[in-house]
Amino acid sequence: MGMAVSCLAQGTAAPRHVVVLHAARMLDVAGGTVLTPGEVLVEGERIVAAGAHVDRPAGAEVIDLGDTTLMPGMIDAHVHLFLHVGAEDLQTVQESVPERTLIAAGAAKDDLMAGFTAERDMGSEGAGCADVAVRNAINKGLIPGPRMRMSCNAIDLTGGHEDAMGYNPAQKVLSNADYAIVFCCMKSMYPHLRGAGSVAVAFFAATIANILLLLSGSVPTFVSIAVSHSILLSAFVLFYSGVLHFFKSPSHIRYAWALTGISSALTIYLVLSHNFGKTLTYVIAISFFLVRGVIALEIFRQAAGRIFLKIFAFLMAGYAIFALNRVFFTLVLGVPPTAHQREILQTVSVLLSVSFAFLIGLSFLLMLCSELLTLVKDESERDLLSGVFNRRGIGQKLELELKRVRGGHSLSIALIDIDHFKAINDQAGHAAGDSALRDVVTAISERLRAHDLLGRFGGDEFLLIYPRTTCAEAFSVSSRIEQSVRELSIPGASLPLTISIGLTQAAIGETSAPLLARADKALYNAKNAGRNCCRILFHETHEKHGPERIILPTSQGDVLQP
Repeated sequence: MGMAVSCLAQGTAAPRHVVVLHAARMLDVAGGTVLTPGEVLVEGERIVAAGAHVDRPAGAEVIDLGDTTLMPGMIDAHVHLFLHVGAEDLQTVQESVPERTLIAAGAAKDDLMAGFTAERDMGSEGAGCADVAVRNAINKGLIPGPRMRMSCNAIDLTGGHEDAMGYNPAQKVLSNADYAIVFCCMKSMYPHLRGAGSVAVAFFAATIANILLLLSGSVPTFVSIAVSHSILLSAFVLFYSGVLHFFKSPSHIRYAWALTGISSALTIYLVLSHNFGKTLTYVIAISFFLVRGVIALEIFRQAAGRIFLKIFAFLMAGYAIFALNRVFFTLVLGVPPTAHQREILQTVSVLLSVSFAFLIGLSFLLMLCSELLTLVKDESERDLLSGVFNRRGIGQKLELELKRVRGGHSLSIALIDIDHFKAINDQAGHAAGDSALRDVVTAISERLRAHDLLGRFGGDEFLLIYPRTTCAEAFSVSSRIEQSVRELSIPGASLPLTISIGLTQAAIGETSAPLLARADKALYNAKNAGRNCCRILFHETHEKHGPERIILPTSQGDVLQP
């Protein structure tokens, strides 16, 4: 019976007061536009409808507000639904995502009941895209709440919410500062790594520029716009310098610096003149387009069939074109972007900037790693004392040249031994011995042709490879080498500095082991002949075909041996 009375009382309750508010304009939060005119239908304490024109129920009171702008409900453009009163650092790392999502849903309801009908949430604070789930639930009418614009997980200079670092690794993005430190360390460890220093400075500069941009509103406009854009443009030029250095490109960087100087001067002048219109937009957009464009062109030019570099170049070209987005709206469409379009462009621009900073850094890091592997491989094949190939390196070169012999090319090799090297060490010391080794290498290298190869084969023994060379031609080079070494001297030692040479020519199909053994036997013959001479030993197949005679200077005591 009590329920029936309650229902009867509810059924006979007085109707709610209906009011239609009419004004010259209304802010459409969902569409990001201003409607003309604007009307809001209110029933009791609830907004039922809003738009340019709304239905007017019978008996509704119409209030004309004249030349005003209606805003249906309050708007908060900076909220954090996923944070609540208390220690934020503990919330982001100790509370579970489902718990924080339920708290956020409750906060949305409280905001709506307080009169806020539209809000912009500034990030889920390490909870991924749980804020999107809250917005979708509001839109479907599952939970009460205002219209929401969500940001998902925040991305900042350190890669995520400062209190959620390490607790949300899936959202970690390498930042400009991270790359700057990585490239700086690589440059300090490997000074010969081309371009790493310039790129490290470029990412440091980009970090400073991003910080100034983030401080917009807290620092003077001159700093957040003019200074930050000048530094950021300089960062791209420094990156371009690193790319040129890495590829050993002859292109000049001074034109890019000239562009940076002119653009920075114009930007500073316009900001100081409080001219924040089209001209400033054009200057900033075109300068970034040109600098990014020349980087893309240089990478395209150096790609040479390398798919990875082509993809990198296409991405950089797209990034360059995107710099002209506001110019496109103004020149092509004839109107500047609306507030809603600017918000979308700003969001896309931030996402692209973060993505491209990550991709640019990653791409150059991969390029440096490839170069580093080449340097490490080269170092592993080099003798530290003499600077020529070590036994492993010269052995690999010999195997490659022997493959060419199978194709019909000639190949000669020479084993070279420094005469009385132990006596040199005993008389003048090991430092003098090391110096003698380096002097001999220098003397040999000065007499070699561009395609000849030299490597240290043992303590005082060297292997010399003569590609596409017969024994007669190799002997001519070896004679010049002997003469160059004879002109050297050893301070503190009474012995002259001379070498003995064992020379031979590879046969078709021959492997390295018998070839080296024959060169070693020829070297043994040279030592038995009194050293300071060259001996030649042919393969038996060369003997059958009658090897060409080599006329040797009698002063050298060099002879041709079968």
